[in-house]
Amino acid sequence: MSDAMAVLHKLQTGLDVNVKFTGVRVFEYTPECIVFDLLDIPLYHGWLVDPQINDIVKAVGNCSYNQLVEKIIISKQSNRSELVGEGYVAEQFLNSTATQLTYHGLCELTSTVQEGELCVFFRNNHFSTMTKYKGQLYLLVTDQGFLTEEKVVWESLHNVDGDGNFCDSEFHLRPPSGPETDYMMALSLQQEQQSQDLNWEQLPEGVSDLELAKKLQEEEDRRASQFYQEQEQAAAAQAQAQDYMMALSLQQEQQSQDLNWEQLPEGVSDLELAKKLQEEEDRRASQFYQEQEQAAEAQAQAQCTALCAVGLVHRDYILDAKPKEISEIQRLNYEQNMSDAMAVLHKLQTGLDVNVKFTGVRVFEYTPECIVFDLLDIPLYHGWLVDPQINDIVKAVGNCSYNQLVEKIIISKQSNRSELVGEGYVAEQFLNSTATQLTYHGLCELTSTVQEGELCVFFRNNHFSTMTKYKDLPELTKFKWVVRTSVHTLETTAKERAQRTLGLFEL
Repeated sequence: MSDAMAVLHKLQTGLDVNVKFTGVRVFEYTPECIVFDLLDIPLYHGWLVDPQINDIVKAVGNCSYNQLVEKIIISKQSNRSELVGEGYVAEQFLNSTATQLTYHGLCELTSTVQEGELCVFFRNNHFSTMTKYKGQLYLLVTDQGFLTEEKVVWESLHNVDGDGNFCDSEFHLRPPSGPETDYMMALSLQQEQQSQDLNWEQLPEGVSDLELAKKLQEEEDRRASQFYQEQEQAAAAQAQAQDYMMALSLQQEQQSQDLNWEQLPEGVSDLELAKKLQEEEDRRASQFYQEQEQAAEAQAQAQCTALCAVGLVHRDYILDAKPKEISEIQRLNYEQNMSDAMAVLHKLQTGLDVNVKFTGVRVFEYTPECIVFDLLDIPLYHGWLVDPQINDIVKAVGNCSYNQLVEKIIISKQSNRSELVGEGYVAEQFLNSTATQLTYHGLCELTSTVQEGELCVFFRNNHFSTMTKYKDLPELTKFKWVVRTSVHTLETTAKERAQRTLGLFEL
């Protein structure tokens, strides 16, 4: 009680909390923390050290922010090379994460905060109300500049730069209005006046841009609601149509497939009848899945035939049949595409050679093997990214692919240039500390880049896995099987749907 009474008056000016860099809920205990404990209000921060960066982990240790600052000051006055080095690394960490939010911290926040939980988020000496809705973190908008923005309530927290999206109380996107926004919305409204249901003749003269924008927003909300209702109705109608077609198909096959009731002996027991019905149902289910597999095989054969029959995508060229009249350049391009495709086909049995770059989840060094994914428009992802906040690693790795980076490390060990030797050492440490070929920054980028329901291919440790995203979860839901694995071993209905979508990989 004494500690609480001593803290209460500080609520008017601000509480003093001191973060530690090892966990999103780890703070140095101070009397100010008793307020959150007393009211059972979770307190979070996102200023974490990436555990894969060993030198920073060693330099920061279990220090709080204040203790780390003291360590840096002491290191500058010390003669011990180890302490000086740790102080330098710690200072670089504080400078490169001045936003007080790291990608690893954002990942940990996303996975730790519970769905619908109301909590407090501490960053840059500010306390914000935070919640989680459908797997996405949101901060309550309290800035004075949004006082008149009635529909701007939440701001999404999905990157470390503070570039969030504004939403209303129902978490629907609502960009804040401004002079330019109002003008563009009014202009758009004027251009679409022929097709809009808004009655312009009833608008009073001298209506302001803001009022006009509000009317447009109301009209847009109404149309969006109508659009989603129509989509739901169409989906329901499609489902009914599929059920009807299935029932019709069963009815058509009744003469040849149904259980022959006339041949059943008289006095058959309920148990025997149930067994016969179960056998018939199992037979039909087996036949259905055989037909599905045959359809998938036919699709795969057709796609492989297409590889040989059409001009293939090669870099920026468009998939098209061989034209009758083509220029010499087009002819050479067509022949090159055909040559690349034929050279790749046999590799599907043993594995494709792709070479990642560390700057983006869809960035690979272009090789002929990539033509398969380009041709079938199958997104290819990886998660082996450099954290852009770690400047020394960014500089050492640059725009190198994996193979190029290995060559750079080998060359650096034989060089006399101190700068190249240092970059080679940092690059080698990066490869060793991220041997799993997936970093926290890469996982964040995958989560934000992969679209809801998208079926794609994920490359890691020389394996290809089919990946999808379901209900915008913080972790990607993956159907993990290697491309070289036979699709006939897949059992679940979800995997069969994925198999049919990626029918080419019937190997």
